[in-house]
This record gives sequence, structure tokens and C-alpha cells, in this order.
Amino acid sequence: MNVTLTWAANSESDLLKYVVAHGPASGVYTTTQDVSAPTTTVNLTGLPNGKPWYFAVKAVDNGLNESAYSSAVSVSNKHVKVR
Repeated sequence: MNVTLTWAANSESDLLKYVVAHGPASGVYTTTQDVSAPTTTVNLTGLPNGKPWYFAVKAVDNGLNESAYSSAVSVSNKHVKVR
């Protein structure tokens, strides 16, 4: 499964990056990916099908101060057999 995430930009002048996290449940994130500011989109590929994935984003400034994670969003892609 491939997922493209887009989020609203953080307005702080010293924004360094975003951290995109995903995992099997909201608040249970097993993988993170850094995205350099000012980019506000990321493509995640190779996620296994058949179960929901939860995603959240946080901002990190030049002093390495981190915001809280955003509210989670979920995506699922189940294969359905049609006869």
C-alpha cells in the first residue's frame, strides 16, 4: 500500500523539519520519517495491506524543540476476493 500525506505548514520562523510517524494504532508509532521544512507532504510506500495504519506529524525547530504529535489519521486497504 502506498500513502501520500499532506499537512498544514507550521508558521514558526525557525522550523527545521517535521517528523511523520506511523504504526498499527493511534499513539503507537513504530516508524518515523523526517521531512525537511518547508515540505508538507510525504509519500510512504510498501506498507502492508490488510490492516489499518495510523499517521501523525510533529514539528521540530532549530533548537530541536518538538511539538506534540497531531491528531492521528488512519488508512486501510483490504484485499477483497470477488468471485
